[in-house]
Amino acid sequence: MIPFKNIFLHDLFNNLYENIRNEINNYEDNYILNVDENNITEYLFTKYEIEPINLFFDNWFSQDYKEKKIIPTPFNVISNSSTYEYIATMVKISIPYEGDSELFKTYPSSQRSSKYEIQISNNEISFVVEWKENSANYLNDKINEIKDYLKYYIDNIRNEVDSYNNNLKSYIKDIFNNKKEKIKTITTSLKNLIVPLRRIEDKDNNTFSVSPIKKKEKISIQLPEIKNDFNLDPVISEDLYLQILSVIYEFGKRMEEYPNIYRNKNEETIRDYILLILSLNFKVSVMGEAFNRNGKTDILLKYNNENIFIAECKIWHGKKQLFSAINQLQSYLTWRDTKSALIIFVKDKNISSIIEKINYSITEHPQFIKKYKLLNDYDTIYEFSFEQDNQKNFQLAILLYHLVD
Repeated sequence: MIPFKNIFLHDLFNNLYENIRNEINNYEDNYILNVDENNITEYLFTKYEIEPINLFFDNWFSQDYKEKKIIPTPFNVISNSSTYEYIATMVKISIPYEGDSELFKTYPSSQRSSKYEIQISNNEISFVVEWKENSANYLNDKINEIKDYLKYYIDNIRNEVDSYNNNLKSYIKDIFNNKKEKIKTITTSLKNLIVPLRRIEDKDNNTFSVSPIKKKEKISIQLPEIKNDFNLDPVISEDLYLQILSVIYEFGKRMEEYPNIYRNKNEETIRDYILLILSLNFKVSVMGEAFNRNGKTDILLKYNNENIFIAECKIWHGKKQLFSAINQLQSYLTWRDTKSALIIFVKDKNISSIIEKINYSITEHPQFIKKYKLLNDYDTIYEFSFEQDNQKNFQLAILLYHLVD
């Protein structure tokens, strides 16, 4: 992937600020008036804090060198270089890191024109450098050039993330106190009404407590029931599957409420937003455009190198394209994958008719088995069989985002 190019960092901050404001505004008035300010501030800070990336260059290493024959063409000949074929050596440089990997998809206010490709896996990034024989100096120069490129972006992103984190508690307190003062003003005005006010009785008038938040949900792996004494494949729990779907659903609701989040954004950018939200909520490896079986899937969650959730993002274009999307998603699943989702962006104004079409059409799919669970008015989990093995089933959630232009 080419890092530092998809999401402007300040757009991410503004989206998180908007989420904080909405969360506080959705609290009940009585809760706002009675909850301990320090507790709620700490709760929201832990929830919305961003962990910056640190690259450990002291522990970087090279590996997997190999030779490759390069045949110059009019498109890859470098000026003043030989036009004859030559043997190049490819070496892979790996750097351990810690922090939120989704920040590799963001870019800071200050940028450079140079771009380099990197790979991200687990807690390590890597890049490949090619050089001709007898040009070791070039190799070191190139490595230092890419190192400087990475440090430049990571340092700038860290500075902006640190600034965001440092101001976060102050922002939360300002929003909270503004909301609280507004409630007090309204309450005072109501007390002075010439018309008697009938109050709703409180169960108690004690200060509310706030449970500490776990910033990211730990993955709980369970073994499925044994069938025929051979199926011991680990799968995520039903509760965690529903939590993942809930996070995607809640983000979709926010986008529907605030069209500026998605307006003029393409599918890939919206998908990256979803990836970022998932990575902030779950302690798993969250990847986009990841290879799995027969192609690249849009969203892939892995835990201990095992797939636990796969999803595709599509724009609604009718029954034919719906079946095509289901078939495409199924082609990415291995027989070990049992939890998946199809996120459909609906741009038609009449979403009710689209829901009816989906509910009716999906039952006609050859691998459809049954409606498994209704999540809300829009979204449903269905059970499907694998085309290549009708004895093995998987769950497919259809999640709708109503994104009207």
